[in-house]
Amino acid sequence: MRIGLPEDAPLVKLDAVLIEQVLTNLIENALKYAPAGTGIEIAAEFAPDAVTVTVADEGPGIPPGLEEKLFDQVLQGVPRARSEWSRLGLTICRAIVEAHGGTIRAQNRSPRGAAFSFTLPRDEAPPAIESEEAPLAKAS
Repeated sequence: MRIGLPEDAPLVKLDAVLIEQVLTNLIENALKYAPAGTGIEIAAEFAPDAVTVTVADEGPGIPPGLEEKLFDQVLQGVPRARSEWSRLGLTICRAIVEAHGGTIRAQNRSPRGAAFSFTLPRDEAPPAIESEEAPLAKAS
């Protein structure tokens, strides 16, 4: 597994538990379809107004025309073994990402494999972090 994350990665306002679920679903999906001995890549890119996270594998890729339909609850024309778990997991991923004001997409990689990317908006300023030396509030 290769992880690409810049050292100067900014803070992004998000629900950590829910985004962890998105990452877990995408990584498990990549592991499920990537042939043994091939790599999985996780990368993040930062723009002034958004962050994009990509999970990519070297598996068989996505059947043409199904890139957007993979996120639907009802998916026809895909063999059941290939779609059953993935469909529910990807539908959940889309709901979580959209609840954060973001988008998610799937695309084929060249020469083989698939990449799933989600983009989340960045706040103008990260949340303030209190100093460790701040006085504790007194209980009433």
